Amino acid sequence: MKETKERSRRLDRFERELRELSAQFFIQNQTQIGDSLMTVTRTSVSPDLRHAKVFVSLLNPSIENGSKSLTKEMKEELSNLSKQLGLFFGRNLRSKYTPSVSILVDESLEKALDIQKKIESISRS
Repeated sequence: MKETKERSRRLDRFERELRELSAQFFIQNQTQIGDSLMTVTRTSVSPDLRHAKVFVSLLNPSIENGSKSLTKEMKEELSNLSKQLGLFFGRNLRSKYTPSVSILVDESLEKALDIQKKIESISRS
């Protein structure tokens, strides 16, 4: 039973370190996707610490044709950033393994705002 608690603390600590390093990377490189600034919302790591997901939210996303989805160019930029971020982790992370990194757009903020708007419209009527 004690092993699972230690393992959980270890993962939490590692995720926190990855989140801080990711934010540092984006600040140092003044990273933007399209016209949007990025913030790191959370990170997720596999139990063996070899795979990491970095969730980012886009501030002021450029909306083309009324669509909130990412354009092909934005997806390519995120893919390139994943590689650069992995190299940054390799240089700055003190760990036996450097995790392979994937950057995903966290849409929870957009969903929360959408729900808030729906609640406000219901309460007005």
